[in-house]
Formats: sequence, C-alpha cells, structure tokens
Amino acid sequence: MQSKWKLLLLLLIIFTLTTATFAQSQVLPSADWYSVVWVRGDDTLHWISPNGEPASISRPKLGGEASNANPQMRFSRDGRYMLLVAELSNGLNGIGIYDIQAGRFTQTHQAQSGELIYLGRTHTSNLSATNVAVGFASSDFEDSAWRIIIFDLATGSAAAVLDNETASWEMTIPPSIPVITYYELDESIGQEVVHFQMIPKIEASAESAEAFKWYPALDASADMGLSAYTLLDADINYLTGEIVKPYVDSTFQSLPAPESGLNYNAIGRIVPTLEEVEPTHIWVDEQRYLYNALWANGTDWVAFFTESAEEGVIAGWQIAPRDGIMTEKTITPLPASVREVFGTPNGLLTIDVENRISHITSLENVEGTLLFQATGAQLSQVVFVSREATVFSLTSVGDPVSVPVIADDAVIEQPDAVDVMTENEPFCEGTLPSILAIGSVAQIANTDGIALRVRDVAGGNVLTEVNEGTEFVVVGGPECLNGYTWWQIQVDGADGTPIVGWSAEGDDEDYWVEVLREAQPEPTATLIPTITPFPTTVADTTDTTEATPNPETPDTTTDTTTIEEPSQVGDGNCDASPESRITVGMSVIVQAAGGTLAFRANPLDNVPAAQLPDQLVLPIVGGPACRSGYRQWQVRTTIDDVLRDGWVSEGTITRYFLEPSQ
Repeated sequence: MQSKWKLLLLLLIIFTLTTATFAQSQVLPSADWYSVVWVRGDDTLHWISPNGEPASISRPKLGGEASNANPQMRFSRDGRYMLLVAELSNGLNGIGIYDIQAGRFTQTHQAQSGELIYLGRTHTSNLSATNVAVGFASSDFEDSAWRIIIFDLATGSAAAVLDNETASWEMTIPPSIPVITYYELDESIGQEVVHFQMIPKIEASAESAEAFKWYPALDASADMGLSAYTLLDADINYLTGEIVKPYVDSTFQSLPAPESGLNYNAIGRIVPTLEEVEPTHIWVDEQRYLYNALWANGTDWVAFFTESAEEGVIAGWQIAPRDGIMTEKTITPLPASVREVFGTPNGLLTIDVENRISHITSLENVEGTLLFQATGAQLSQVVFVSREATVFSLTSVGDPVSVPVIADDAVIEQPDAVDVMTENEPFCEGTLPSILAIGSVAQIANTDGIALRVRDVAGGNVLTEVNEGTEFVVVGGPECLNGYTWWQIQVDGADGTPIVGWSAEGDDEDYWVEVLREAQPEPTATLIPTITPFPTTVADTTDTTEATPNPETPDTTTDTTTIEEPSQVGDGNCDASPESRITVGMSVIVQAAGGTLAFRANPLDNVPAAQLPDQLVLPIVGGPACRSGYRQWQVRTTIDDVLRDGWVSEGTITRYFLEPSQ
C-alpha cells in the first residue's frame, strides 16, 4: 500500500513539473502578421494578430533598471529578438538583446559614461535577422564622439564597430547622433551595408540629414560612402529600397510655409539615388499640408497625414492607392479619432484616442476590426509590426526569467577582443585553451563514439547530434557558458541541408574536436560554406551532458563521402526583381558599373563565394531561382583555375546586373 502511495506521489510530481514547463511558453499560431503592443501603465507586452491576442508577458527588464527607466524597444525583422534600452540606477544607459522565444537575454551591456544609446528607425536588423546595428553618441552637445555597433543577436556580442576615429570617409559635420535608417544587402556585390544619418545635436534640419553607408565586411579603405537615404520623413520598403515620402512639387500650388517650415503638397515614391530624380506622383493636394507618408497593405496603399491652414478644419489620416493615374484616384479618409497608423502585409493597423487597436483590410470599411484594447483604456504603443508576411518566424513567447544587475564593468567588448587570446590562455575559466577559430575546419573527435550536440544558442535547445568523425566549419563564437567554451559551427544535416548551431569545444580535461585546417584570411574567389541562420529546433529530451551515447553511430571504416550538387531551390520570392530578359542557354555580360557582381555557390546563400568582374561574359546554364526578392540565374565561369557553377542576380527593380549578349 505504501509503495502505491509513493507511485501516486511520483506521478503527481511529474504532472506538476510538466504542467509548469508548458506554462512557461505561449504558442503563437500561424498568422499573416503579428504586432507587439506595449501597454505602458502595467508595463506589459502583448502579441496581436488578425486572430486576436495569443500571448502577453510582463516587459523584460534590464538588471538594475532605474524606477523611471524610459525604456525603448526595437525588434528584429523576424520578430525573434527584442533590443531593449533603458536608464540604469547608476545613471548610465543599458542595452539588452532579448530572445523572446527562449525567454531570456542573450547578453546585456551598459554604455560608456556620458554616452547615450539610439536604436534608430524601423529597419535596423539585417536581411537574415541575425545582426542589428545600434548608434551611440556622447550626451555632451560639443563632443563629436560617436560609434555604431553591430550586435550578433543570438549571442548578444558585438560583431563590428565603426566610430568617429575609424570612419574611413571624411565627415565634415558638427557633433551629431548616428541614427540607423536601413540595414540591407547590397545585391550587386553581395555585401551587407548599414545606412545611417548623422543628426546634428544642435539646429537639426527638419527635412534631411547627412547620410552615409558602411560595409562592415570590407576593408577600411573602401568600407564607407555617401548614402542616398537622407530624408527624415520617409518610409522604406525593406526588400526593394523604395521610399514613399512627402515633398514639394513646384508644378502645383502649395500653401504658405507653416512654423515648421515644411509646406509639402505632394506624396511620391522613388528608389533614392545620389543624383536628383523626380519621384513618381501618388497624390497632390494644393489645399493641405501632407506629412508622415508610409506604406500599407504591403505597398499597395500609402497612408499620410494631412493638415489644413484653415482654423477649425480637423487634421487626419488619409489612404491613397500606390499606383494608377493621379487624376483618376480618390483618397479615403480614416476616422478623425485615429492617432497613429502602421502598415501590415494585408492592410493597416490603427490606434485611436481611446487606445483601441483595429485592423483595416478594405477601404470600404475604414472602422476596421477591433483587435485589442488594454484594461481601463491604458495608453498603448505599437512597438513592432511584421510588415512582410513570410519573414516572421517566432512560434512561441517564453516566460521572462530574472536578470542580474548589470555590473559596472559590463562595458561592450570590442569585436576583436577575442583576437588577442594567446594559444596557451583558456578563453573560458576552467576550460582548456581553445584550439578553434572562426574559419577553422574541424571534426568531432575524442568522444569514444558518442555524438556531440548542436544547439540553437550556447546552452540552448538541441538542433541535432553529430557523430564522431563528422567535419564542420566554425562560423562564430566563442562564448562562455556553464563551464564550456562554445563555438558556432556549420555542419551538414542528415538530408544534406546545412545546419548552424552551437557546440562545446570540450571540457576541462578533453577536447571533443580536432582541427583539420586552420582558419585562413577570407579569399575573394573561393567558395565559402553556406550559412542557414534558423534551422528547425527539436525538443531536448536528454540529460545535460554535452556528449551522449548514440547506438546508431555508423561504421566509419568505409569512406562513403559524396560530393553533393549545389541546391537549386529558392525561396519563391522574386518581388524585388526587374522583368526578366534571360533564358537558359544564352550568354550575358556582367553590368557592375566598374565594380563587381556577387557569385553564390547556392541561390539561398547569404554570403557570396566570389566576386565577378565587370563586363565578364557568362553562359546561363540553369535557373531561375528566387532569393529574398531577387531572381538568380546559374552561370558557369572559371575561379582560381577551376570551372565552377554558381548563381548571380539578374538585377533590382531599378537596375539590371546582367545584359543579354548580342
């Protein structure tokens, strides 16, 4: 009888623990879009979709936040990570990178004394949502010190830094604040580029600012230039770079300039260039001022705010169709109670003066569908909207864990801090000196046939297990956690699909890896391994030991290695491409305007394998395949005296990179 009660008690404990575990994660059902609403009164975050509110949590807080912290938030493009900036009780600015799905900060930092943090505008994370750019500047109005830091979202570590002393471009500007406007991929050379505006601390322009672009991966002598994204009142379509903006069209009458000095009478769209080009008209109004244009319903609608010079005339939001003959268009006014609007992939999100949040999908019903209102109509703020339906990848919201106070010495490490590590110095306390480096090719070894786990983040969920003898490439790290040195590696999955995750290098007695080839300087015309940022996560149902027995370890006495053909499967999105002029079998000429064109081993690779010179003639041998909006064609050319097949982009909506050969 006593044993029966023990059994029942054990089952009750298991049930309680299981229930608690599941309660810590709120599932986000698939939806066309998601937004995050911050209810300021009770300091909570709410995930809203067209289907309602599936999840909410108390706002994650930095350790040591001041009572009046004035928090600011930005989110990665895929919705997985949140950047949080808040004032700390020691008077400094703190910043944390928060993994929403895991329910924890990947890392927290504090700014330097006298330095403020600026999270920038909407598009501050990169195409693959793995990195984010953040601006920092001295709070002293006469101090010219500033810097931009690119953070790796999965680890929270600084990956690259640009500052007023290392900028290669001569910037003859007064003391200014760096504001990130657009973190994109320059498709022509296959390199990421950060556009930023330098906003003067005193007497800032109300219309535009000096703007620059930074290529973090390029050598310092060529990593900077002028950016065309200078306007302060403009909304950017991330995939195409096209902006919608208010402006003065001198061919039409406009009202006298108000106190702000801006008497915009037109709304237009354009892909900015350094040359002055007239935008395409969307709407002109000679009787009202036009401001705050933004994309909505994907980019089929444009919303903008209007004000009249006449007293008693109510200002308000209007919607106009993007395309069509202007004289045949009609604009649709939104209810006068609407105070803010946000574009979604299939409509427009609105907040009114009563803090009701509604979604409009048809201009026939501008009241929309009510989705959310906080208890007591508390002040609510939309802090994120997934504006591209296919990008949002967050599947659940984890319950926040407590965060220790940010230590006074938790300053942001420079990204090259790891490079000064000596061969005989352990990177992590209590571990062996590290033998790996980014770019190393290594294999699993010394595990007595036990498979090594690969996790989504250091110490996180298990993605896969790899057998002894399996080769991998080191693509990131190191990080210290739970007494292990962790490296981000890329390894082929069972089906040949590359998987990127984190594995421990060993313990305090043994290395679990063996270096096959040391890291080399990155070549300009050699294939680089494909990186897949977000492989599928599987549940971790095993114990906490990093190496686990695998009875199905194959016999490695026979070499069964095969060379796989590059994948020719794209993501189906060619929306940012021009009308195609190419077919398989023809030859094309590279049109790189004296520069180079990115050559990828696989169409879905973020990192190019090589750069092809201008005017090179290429045969088209396959394709097309789509990648993040761009149409790719498979070509054949000689690289390092080896004939290789790879993929190049046909162009953007404003420029062709490939010209059919006559």
